[in-house]
Formats: sequence, structure tokens, C-alpha cells
Amino acid sequence: MIIKGLRTLACLLALFAATCKNFLSVDAADQECANDAVPSSAGADDSGDSANVGNGGDAPAKPKRYIVSTSLKDLRARRQKGIKPPRKHDKDLLFLHIGRAGGSAFDPLGMKIADEVGYNYEGFQHFDWSRMDGYDARNKPYDVVTVIREPVARTISHFYYFRQQRYCPDDIKMMTFNDWMLNSTKEILLRQRDLWHDGQSGVSWLTSTHTAGWVGCPAHLAESKEETAKDFQKMLSLAADRLEQTKWFAILEDLDRSMELLQHAFGLKQKPNFGHGNAHQKQPFDVPPSDEAKAALRSLIPQDLWLYEYAKRLFEARWEHYKTGTYTAPERPPMLTSLSCSSTQAELHCESGPFASKFP
Repeated sequence: MIIKGLRTLACLLALFAATCKNFLSVDAADQECANDAVPSSAGADDSGDSANVGNGGDAPAKPKRYIVSTSLKDLRARRQKGIKPPRKHDKDLLFLHIGRAGGSAFDPLGMKIADEVGYNYEGFQHFDWSRMDGYDARNKPYDVVTVIREPVARTISHFYYFRQQRYCPDDIKMMTFNDWMLNSTKEILLRQRDLWHDGQSGVSWLTSTHTAGWVGCPAHLAESKEETAKDFQKMLSLAADRLEQTKWFAILEDLDRSMELLQHAFGLKQKPNFGHGNAHQKQPFDVPPSDEAKAALRSLIPQDLWLYEYAKRLFEARWEHYKTGTYTAPERPPMLTSLSCSSTQAELHCESGPFASKFP
């Protein structure tokens, strides 16, 4: 009896394994979709067509498997594993997800809109404009959307978000934003440069000069990107140009009108609802950010403040066009002639402002 039972169990397991194999296999049509998709795990210089990389193009690479799902948890898991979603449309909608600017709340909405209007959705990840550069090089059609947030508010949010993470150093976890901004040494600020650096609120993302690994920049390209970013006037002009190229962008501080413009831009049947993403919870050490601390932060991020001012002007121009049918190109803010502070991953120098004597 025992032997017969074990044989029966073995047969059942073999049948289950065969069924799973058939369910998970990718047919020829699915393989074509997978090969044409832009990989989520690629770096800032991603070419997108990675199916034959590493084999000289002589033989097709083994197709990646995927299971179609509408679960946001599954989508994020597939992105993290580099599993490519199926492509159903000829055009992609790319969401330029600036950190701590509402992107986690937009992703589910962006995916719904893409499906309704007829796009493949590229989101649930961070990348800078290098991704779009790759699309341009291959003449692949796309539209870009993004969310812009006031730079000081974004940085404060990023600080408190970082402070909740397990990898946050214990000394930072005990600090308020005021302590961190006003009392940190140069070494501490550079160690947490990803939270505040000038460009993190928009300029670096729009100009393909972001150097963080979590944004997709390979380590060997970081130095050259920093060198490119030193021409700040060129970068500001480029950032403004690319913001103008977006199909739609939101001002996080003006969500109601932003959603109305989103409905108009994509011809949606009803006004979308912007949800809630990674909102941080207050911790025991929180005190309101002081004017002094916010002024110090402003001195560190003159480029992002310039871009945010232009974003507001461009937003108003698009709103006026939506309401009246007449578009008047907005005037750009006066071009910066110098920077109060500038930084790289290794250096921080301030020529003026609150940190001039502290970080000369």
C-alpha cells in the first residue's frame, strides 16, 4: 500500500510539473513582445534591445518568462527581477519618476491611463532622461510625463523618508532636519548628498546627468556626468527645453489643476484622482523646519529653484492654453550667472550664502 501510494504521489507531482511548465512557457508572439520591451534593470545608457547582448547576435537569447498580471505588487516584483512586461501598443508612455515627488502615487494612475489611451507604460522605477535618449537613438515613439515638487519641500520629505530606512545611520536617525542642515559637517552632507544635491529635484533627471545607481547610472559613467553638469547654464536651458517636451507634468502643490490638465492632455473621460504613495510618518524628534534651515538648503540648490520657477510659469501657460485655446510661451527666469554652492560626490564649495564661510 505504501509503495502504491508513493507511486501515485509521484505521478501527481509529475503531472503538476508538466502543467506548470506549459503555463509558464513563452510562445513566439510573447517572446517578440519581451524582446522589444525596454528592460527595467538597465543603466542610464540603456539601449533597450538587450535580447542578443552578450552572444554576438549569432543566436537568440533565451526569452525571459512572465505572467501577465494587474497586481501592482507583481509589477514591482517583475521590474526588480528584470522580467519584461508584454508590449501591446506601438508607443510608450514614460514616467520620469523624480524621487519624493509623488511618483509612487502616480504609477498606478499612469498605468491605467496608458492602458485606456493605448500606450505601453514604463514606470514603477527610477530613470533619468538617458532612457529617452535611448528611445531617440532607435526612433522609438514615446511621450513623457512627470511630477515636479517644490525643491525645499521635496528635500525635507526625502530626509524624513531616509531617516525611517534601516540603512540610515544611527546619528542621522536622531537628528531633526534643522540639526542635519545647520550642524552637519561637509563629510556628513556629502555622505547623504543624494537627499539634497542641486539637481535632485529636477535638473539632473531632465538633463541625463543623474549619477545615482538607484536611478540607473553605471558607476563608470558618474564622473563624466558630473563633468557635463558643471556647465550649469547649458543644463538649465536643456532642463527647461525637456520640460517643454513633456506631454504633461504636474505641480505637486497644485494637484487639482494638474489632474484637470492630465484629463485634457490624454482626452480622458473623467478627471483622474491622484492617490497616496510613500507618505512618511512623523517621528518623535520632528520639529517644524526653521526658516534658517530652509534658507541654508536654498543656498545649496539654486538650479532646482530656477527650474521650479520656470515649471510654474510653463504650467500657467499650459493652463491658459487649456482654458482659452491660446498658447503664449512663458518667459524663462533670468539665467543664473553663478552658483551660491556647487557640489560633486566628493566636493562641496560655497561662494556665497549661509555656507560660504563653512564650506569655502
